[in-house]
Amino acid sequence: MAIPHTLIHWLLAASAAAATIFFALVLTSYFERARHRPGWVRVIHGLGMVLSLTQLVLILALPPRGDVWASASIVMNTGAVTVCLSAIESARRTRLQRAFIDQPLPDRLITDGPYRWIRHPFYLGYILGALAGPVAIDSLALAVIAALMIAITVAAAIREERVWLNSVHGDAYRAYRSRTGMFIPFIG
Repeated sequence: MAIPHTLIHWLLAASAAAATIFFALVLTSYFERARHRPGWVRVIHGLGMVLSLTQLVLILALPPRGDVWASASIVMNTGAVTVCLSAIESARRTRLQRAFIDQPLPDRLITDGPYRWIRHPFYLGYILGALAGPVAIDSLALAVIAALMIAITVAAAIREERVWLNSVHGDAYRAYRSRTGMFIPFIG
């Protein structure tokens, strides 16, 4: 284990740090703060932060598998932040809840910007950020961390879908769901 010693590793570390800071500070302050979060929700939110910080430490400490892989990871971190910024712009008139907070639902179904193609652009950003570490660095620990982060993200998206489907917006959400992908746009 050592600190980055090549330019590409420094760039990788910088992109990972920027994405982690973005998700920790910007998105945390962007989402509505529920007055009451159940203990299990606080645990999941805290676990997500611990996993993200652990991933960042490992990216700083472990050498990348190669320049191409590190470059791909940098692109993924940049894409993660970009898709989330685009989602923020599309939802600018509607404050959203954090993951696993079911109520209140937004006052409208957002279907423009990245929401035109995918239902969960924020979660896509989280998934890209989670995968960026193991793409760049050959580490079982990073792969396990990514798997845990993705499992939490997918569980949150599935839960959100159920809430929308059982709401007064259920029919509109079913129609929206039929023309968009969950994390990957429909092609064709």
